[in-house]
Amino acid sequence: LIGNAVKFTSNGIITVRAERDEHNPDYVYFEVSDSGIGIAPEQLKHLFDHFHQGDSSTSRRYGGTGLGLAICRQLVEIMGGEIGVFSRQNEGSRFWFRLPLPGTQSDSGYLPQNEDSDLPSLSGGRLLIVDDNHINLMVAEGLCQKLGYETEVAESGMEAIAVLMSTQQSFDLILMDCEMPDMDGFETSRSIIKLQQEGRLPWIPIVALTAHAVPDKIHACHDAGMVAHLAKPINKARLMATLKQVLRDPGKGSRNSA
Repeated sequence: LIGNAVKFTSNGIITVRAERDEHNPDYVYFEVSDSGIGIAPEQLKHLFDHFHQGDSSTSRRYGGTGLGLAICRQLVEIMGGEIGVFSRQNEGSRFWFRLPLPGTQSDSGYLPQNEDSDLPSLSGGRLLIVDDNHINLMVAEGLCQKLGYETEVAESGMEAIAVLMSTQQSFDLILMDCEMPDMDGFETSRSIIKLQQEGRLPWIPIVALTAHAVPDKIHACHDAGMVAHLAKPINKARLMATLKQVLRDPGKGSRNSA
């Protein structure tokens, strides 16, 4: 992104910055802005596609294969992040991406002694964890079990509903991945809440697991009936704090964000 900014700004200013994401401190927000030639609106939507450049004259003048931004997008998405651009023709461009890069203290999973001492009052609960990614599912299940919870897992929305309808032992809380194929976490949550309203399932608070903890996603979680959200990648400390709040006072969960 810096290379492109230099390439397309013959005269002017280039600014590079990185900072903790204000909405989720476990993410770092990167931005590269320039006052260069900018990008036409009709070209923006295809900018991150393979083998695409703004136009042939750009390729002749500046060189390149058109692969660079597609590779940037692939790398960012592989690392669990997202990438985007704001630009106006002849007014410059601002490319940005955000990556899950927890700080060393929170990433270590270290818990102060007084937090650990609260665990016996929370252990013994039963959780349903829903995630289509098997690795994420194992990580979340391992963290919950370390905190003293009994867990059941489901790898799709339909499977989660089947587990809830067939279980003989009720759950205390559901951890719901938002980004699942076919039936995502929002649709699954609405279906579960409808079954609860019909009296076919007991009321169980649902906590969202989302890789995109931006305001519109957070609002979507609450609109779907989820009482709180946990931003991925989750760690032991934030997981424990959210479970503690929701299980002790489910009515306040909707004001929680971690």
